[in-house]
This record gives sequence, C-alpha cells and structure tokens, in this order.
Amino acid sequence: MDKDEILRLSKKDGPDEREERIYQESWNFAGTVVCIICVAFIIYSMIRRENPYPYCFIGMSYCAADNLYRFFRLRRKSDLFSGIAFLSAGLIWLALMFMGE
Repeated sequence: MDKDEILRLSKKDGPDEREERIYQESWNFAGTVVCIICVAFIIYSMIRRENPYPYCFIGMSYCAADNLYRFFRLRRKSDLFSGIAFLSAGLIWLALMFMGE
C-alpha cells in the first residue's frame, strides 16, 4: 500500500481527531448557549411575575442528560450523582409546572 492509498482509506473511516474535537467544542458551546437562554427566560419570567418552571425544567433536563450520558460512557461516580441530582431537580420543576404556583 502506498502513502496516497493509506490516506484515502483513512479519510473514508470517518472524522479525524480534529473534526471530533470541533464537534465536541460545538456541543459544549451550544449547551452553554442553551443554559444562558434558560437563565434569561427565568429572569424575564420572574420580572413579569410569570411561571419560570418550564425554563428551569429545560435547564435541569439538559444538565441531567449531559451528566448521565457521561456516566454511561465513562463510569465515573461523580457523573452519576450529579446526573441523579439534576434529574431529581428537573422532576421537581416539572411537578411544580403542572401543579401551578
């Protein structure tokens, strides 16, 4: 196998490490944006004296999904505990949302 053939075959296998890092960074950036938007809507809802629970639920769901996914992939106990905490908080916000104020 010559050098060009090896390069051609390696590009067929999927994204390289640089692309993988860029994908990861984009997900991290997108998650940060989602959290900032949720906080902004929570503050806006509180100023208008409206129910902020849906935005709290969205934020907690994102954090729970992130931590639980990391736990299942990396098996770190800290991710499991924080994932369960965020999931519990999300369920509480969900219950408050349906119960009303």
